[in-house]
Amino acid sequence: MKRRSFMLSVLGAPAILPGLASAGCARHPEGEVPPGGATASSVAPFSGPFPAPSSGSSDRAAPTAFSPTAGLPGLDIDMLADSGLGWSIEDRFVFRSDHPSWWYADLSTGTLRVLTADGGALGFTEATVSDLGRGGDPQGATQALSDAAAVVDPRGACAYSLTTAVEMGPPQAGRWSATVLKTELVSGRVLASRELVLPASAPTAKGSARLAVSSDALRLTVALAPPPDGPAGPCWIEVLSTADLTTVLTSPQGQAPTALAGMSGDAVMVGATPPAASSPASPPYRVLSTTNGSLLLEVPTSQAHLLDGWLYWAGPDQASWRAMDLGTRATADLGAGPPGAASHPEAWSAGAYSVIRTPAAADLRELGSPTPTFTWPNADGAVPTGLAVYDDVLYTVFDSRPGEVVLTDLRTGEELTTALIPGDLTSNAAGALEVTHEGIGVMDPRGRASFYAATAWR
Repeated sequence: MKRRSFMLSVLGAPAILPGLASAGCARHPEGEVPPGGATASSVAPFSGPFPAPSSGSSDRAAPTAFSPTAGLPGLDIDMLADSGLGWSIEDRFVFRSDHPSWWYADLSTGTLRVLTADGGALGFTEATVSDLGRGGDPQGATQALSDAAAVVDPRGACAYSLTTAVEMGPPQAGRWSATVLKTELVSGRVLASRELVLPASAPTAKGSARLAVSSDALRLTVALAPPPDGPAGPCWIEVLSTADLTTVLTSPQGQAPTALAGMSGDAVMVGATPPAASSPASPPYRVLSTTNGSLLLEVPTSQAHLLDGWLYWAGPDQASWRAMDLGTRATADLGAGPPGAASHPEAWSAGAYSVIRTPAAADLRELGSPTPTFTWPNADGAVPTGLAVYDDVLYTVFDSRPGEVVLTDLRTGEELTTALIPGDLTSNAAGALEVTHEGIGVMDPRGRASFYAATAWR
């Protein structure tokens, strides 16, 4: 199963550590930081063997029952009680931005690590729950970007994060820096760090940062663009090598103002900056490879979606769909099975499957497959309000069955069981349900996040 980053909530407070601002504001000798470039890694590049992958979902059993009480395994933290904070879940790890700390936990072991800035050097230190949230407010002009920027590579060994952006020099200079970290998750070792210097035009509002790792785990795409729920505007994009965070590609979208319409680790999709501030990016969309910036496809419709290593887009009739494998550039006709583009469906990936959904219909299929695995409405006329996939098990939540999560075997189509969780904890937001071996993460109708530990497995 492919791993993906999932933000349970991006309503959070800034996540900046005491001392980090001063570290980011350190002046550099003339010429050391080229425009749009970066300083050398503050940690020696990792030269040993790549860390062994953590156990993937292929050999970690799917959960079938959950605790009735919210809390992270071994930590007894109720995520719902911390409404309005930024969370992301990636298989066995959960990431959190919580002013004034940034930390992650291993859900398998209960180990907690918090980001620290000791003498200006960034690192993760093992901590306890009582250590979280300590420290005073950061000093200086700072802007948080870490609330929605943490992603794990497909092998599950390392995480990449964009922690802060700090104003460099006098205010009129308008330069910003952002620190990218590569962290070995099991040990908490920072294998490499990179300070990116951003141009004045780069969007730096909270929620602007987005990260994605390519399907071959070789490239990390860093994008700054107005938050998805805000007005569209120009974007800033840089592609880094995951080996040492050196630059692979700068501004694949070109120098003219363009708006970010979508991204994955394998491609970015950009469109024209809209004339109206409240409008999304305007088609045609250019889909650009993160390998070399080449044009993969120009899409004339606003109904286009990057799902892991695939591009989905609507046909001219707005009723049928096509898909392209971004690696091979092979295309497939998906026909008129998924909800038509005229109804403005949501589209996202769940495991190795695509989901296209409207309030009235939904379609689940293996990525790129012309044949759907499941379609809705079902026999009861219901459409899932929440949907996730883990280890070939489909988890669905329906408004008509409050408090229930229906488990279905994707290999046989048989309903396995029904698990119980509190009844008001799933919204209609795309991807508002996430399942790992360790438990289930859900979002309630108010956008607050919670996690329920698994108590039984398949």
